[in-house]
Amino acid sequence: MRLQRSKALCHSSHSHPPYDPRDGREGREVTWKGIYANLTLGTGKAMAGILGNSTAMLADSVHTFCDLATDFVTLWTHGMARKGWSVEHPYGFGKFETIGATIVSVVLIMSGVGIATHSLESIVSVEHTTPGQIALVAALVSIVVKEILFRITMVIAKKERSEVLVANAWHHRSDAVSSVVAFIGVGGSILGWPLLDPVAGVIVAGFIIHSGYQILLNSIKELTDNQAIEHDTIEGISNLLKSMPEVWGHHNLRSRKMGPYSLVDFHITVDPVLTVTAGHQIAEKARKTILEKFPQVREALIHVEGGAVSSDPGYHEDHKILPSHSTVVLDIKKELKAFPHIRDSDFYSIHYLGEEVHASFAIILDSATSVKEAKEIGIEAKKVVLQQIPYLTDVVIKLDPSNEKIKTH
Repeated sequence: MRLQRSKALCHSSHSHPPYDPRDGREGREVTWKGIYANLTLGTGKAMAGILGNSTAMLADSVHTFCDLATDFVTLWTHGMARKGWSVEHPYGFGKFETIGATIVSVVLIMSGVGIATHSLESIVSVEHTTPGQIALVAALVSIVVKEILFRITMVIAKKERSEVLVANAWHHRSDAVSSVVAFIGVGGSILGWPLLDPVAGVIVAGFIIHSGYQILLNSIKELTDNQAIEHDTIEGISNLLKSMPEVWGHHNLRSRKMGPYSLVDFHITVDPVLTVTAGHQIAEKARKTILEKFPQVREALIHVEGGAVSSDPGYHEDHKILPSHSTVVLDIKKELKAFPHIRDSDFYSIHYLGEEVHASFAIILDSATSVKEAKEIGIEAKKVVLQQIPYLTDVVIKLDPSNEKIKTH
């Protein structure tokens, strides 16, 4: 029995914890595979282009070497984005991944322009050479390898919610498609249409430039906190908040993407008579539920408001600033001085409902005051307070529980 338990403990201590997609391990592994593949393919394509006299294959080799360069950019920015936070970067390093995707897109566009220029020069030249069959074989191998890399990288990119891996995956796909075009161009040239080879190079360049533009556009949206890319996260959190009975409503729900993570902030409205700590408890429950159900959300900042507050985005900009709690108390105490039987007031509770201010407090009366007199004083005090303090909408006056026993007759 003891031996079995020992084996169980040993097995438990050596078992691997469940894989967290956000730690980036699989992303790093697939990027290294891409580096090895691009190094081999790029060299092979360049040799095939030179030996086979193929402009399209030389253009394709340049594209592959661009893939190799951007693989290292991907590797570095992907790792940086998954670091924690620091004093200089309190929100973490997630934007490094977006910067990496931006670099990849710019390199793609530049390489596409270079390939297009070279191919156009070949089209207008007098001599056109017929490429050899070695270029055809190189293109076919590249199509298979790069398409496999695209599919593997894209699966992991979605799992890790990584934009730079998505960009790198499309870089693999663009290389695969460019190899398809190169294959057609080389094959056409071998069959007697030599212009097809440089024309194919121009088409490859156009595809590369288009891919780079799409990746760059998405990176700019992320860097400028475009809410469209966070639509699913925002909609999911909104539905979750609607299912919480303690939350009366929510508004100003925003989300910003930080690499593989999201940071969200929003306002919730709760019962206005709740204490500050009770409202905070509801907000904390909402926060923890969001972090559990939406693993891509790294942090949620929640502002608590009391009562039904307008969901109009411009509400807070136009909202009138109301007197503070201490100002309301001082104003009420000032008006209560007109009543000689009121010795003091205490237990103030001030509620802000939209643009209304409601006050509740207790008064301490002389011990000689009868119940009837106490009621009359309370009614008169409420009337005076509401008349003299125009920003007050409602007042509730109670007898202080520490008040000495008043006369019942």
